[in-house]
Amino acid sequence: MEDGKSFASSTYNMASLVSVEDHLLEHLGAYAAALQQKIYQIRIVLKDMDVEHQKAALDPVAFVSNPLNSFPLVRRMHHDATKLFQFFQREPGEEHLNFIANYGLSDYNQENLEEAIRGLLRIKETYELNERDMSRGLLWHKQYDSKLSALDCFEMAQYLFKMDKCNESFKWIQIGLELHDKTPQVLHELLGTDRANIWMQIGALHSAMNDADGAAMALKTAIKYGSNEQRKQAKVFSQGIAHYHAHLENCRHPGTLPVRSELKCRYNTLTTPFLRLAPLKLEELSRDPYLVLYHDVVQASQMLHIRQLAESRLNHSTVGTGQTLEGRTSMSAGLSRNETQQLHQSIIDMTGFDITNSEALSVLNYGMAGQYIYHHDCGFNEKEMPRSHFPKGNRLATVLFYLSEVALGGATSFPELNISVAAKPGNALLWHNLDNAGNCDPRSLHSACPVILGSRWVATKWINIPDQWRTKPCLREKPSPMK
Repeated sequence: MEDGKSFASSTYNMASLVSVEDHLLEHLGAYAAALQQKIYQIRIVLKDMDVEHQKAALDPVAFVSNPLNSFPLVRRMHHDATKLFQFFQREPGEEHLNFIANYGLSDYNQENLEEAIRGLLRIKETYELNERDMSRGLLWHKQYDSKLSALDCFEMAQYLFKMDKCNESFKWIQIGLELHDKTPQVLHELLGTDRANIWMQIGALHSAMNDADGAAMALKTAIKYGSNEQRKQAKVFSQGIAHYHAHLENCRHPGTLPVRSELKCRYNTLTTPFLRLAPLKLEELSRDPYLVLYHDVVQASQMLHIRQLAESRLNHSTVGTGQTLEGRTSMSAGLSRNETQQLHQSIIDMTGFDITNSEALSVLNYGMAGQYIYHHDCGFNEKEMPRSHFPKGNRLATVLFYLSEVALGGATSFPELNISVAAKPGNALLWHNLDNAGNCDPRSLHSACPVILGSRWVATKWINIPDQWRTKPCLREKPSPMK
């Protein structure tokens, strides 16, 4: 078969696929027959062995006392069992599998499939055909016996979803669901088109169309139909979609804050003795988890100095052990404590924590559409916290300094809390990543919204937990209503 051969663009080439499928069906049928023959042989062997075993089960001691029973038993366990095990391991119909494996199925690739899909869509658009009519075999007012299956409709839907044509994709997937029961369930399970997977796809469609409620309902249906593993996937997917839409709402409405009567704006005079002389303006955003905004903690000259120190050292921001991430589009530079002593003293005054051995201050600059998609600064378990990722230990708290004016966009979003903080120069955001028991708090999920206009400069200080035993002892875990 020629490399790169196109099938959908030529009826002559397409006709050759019928012959190919005929050969495949022939060998698959022969393989199925070989499997059935092996099952038949195994059942005969089991039946013969079971006859003697039933005799022995009545009185094992009396049975093996007779040498005419004990000798055959030893022979069966040593000689017969070994050869039977070898027989069980041998693949039946191996020659048919080899034929299929060597037939060059890779030549019938995704490109050919998508070419066929585009052809069908071209016919639909040119002749103003209806999706449902096409699936039923009605082409330009003429009815044919040939019809599309649920599998065909789902393939059309997947392609259109990939092409960001969600409304058209939705029509095809609905038709596929109507035809679902006409295809054997075992085939759906093998091909990943069972109802649970399809409803997860519908959830993704609703999410792409900014319909969070529709996505939630679709994923509830997926959970209803799914296996244990699929239910887990649907729940994780559902949570991810909820976070995504909450993130979008927060970014679109910067400055979104909770309306809670117990939250206050006050002067912090208690964290360090120095604050009795120069208290800091503190705005409570959440008490559980702890999230506060300090106002006017960095002077303009200090912000300029930090930006100038970082400018010549900026490199692409990474995650983990140095991997770049599409969801993190910024440049960053590390500054030592000696270079930023005044800022580090402000961190101590705000938090009361020991930052002697914590990670270095990281200065970040976000350009056009720069963002950091929602994430946690802490690790949830040992697998997520290799020493290479958290060399100083898990991150108890984060302090985020805003170092520049951002004309539009660039807010900090907390999807779990429905809180959005605008990037105002001189302010600093402080939140705890770990709960009272020292576990990563899922509610600390946060993101940097894309910058629309301007340049977003921030400085991040992660405060690691090992040195905080004096100021932040681990308490008994108290369940949160949001978990």
